[in-house]
Amino acid sequence: MWESPLSFSLSSVEREWLVSECSLTKKLIALSENNFRVEVCREFFVDTLDETFSNTDIALDDSPFFIREVILFGKNMPWVFAQSVIPRGTLNEHEALRGLGNTSLGSYLFAHSQLHRENIRVARLQENDLMHRATVVATGQNILQELWARCSTFWLGNRPLLVAEVFLPGFWEAL
Repeated sequence: MWESPLSFSLSSVEREWLVSECSLTKKLIALSENNFRVEVCREFFVDTLDETFSNTDIALDDSPFFIREVILFGKNMPWVFAQSVIPRGTLNEHEALRGLGNTSLGSYLFAHSQLHRENIRVARLQENDLMHRATVVATGQNILQELWARCSTFWLGNRPLLVAEVFLPGFWEAL
């Protein structure tokens, strides 16, 4: 599902948002003119990951995984649905990740001195993709079109976590 950004013919605007290694939170705050907020949809633990994360860098034996799903709002419009996958070992060393509430994960990550990001991958989500369906459920929107998404592996020192971000139609309309 997740592919190299080079596999797609991205416009310059799509490339700016999908492939950027900068903090998405900071970019959204700027775009929204500081009218930005995070809303937690749900947080839960799973023992196994679904096919959405089958070709990623997470060790599948480091369960349970803490899943955090949020919507990032700009100008009171849902712009991005984000799902974070945090393995047990990462959560044990970075317990604050479990208590972020309505604080963006990016605020925590990009303040960490040993952060590095690798392997930004992109997907064009179809209606039948699990991540597309999760986005529809979380946002309550009846989204019928394909959605651009990206997935990145972040490392806090030697501990990984995955972040998948789905860019909603309202986001592209706001540009």
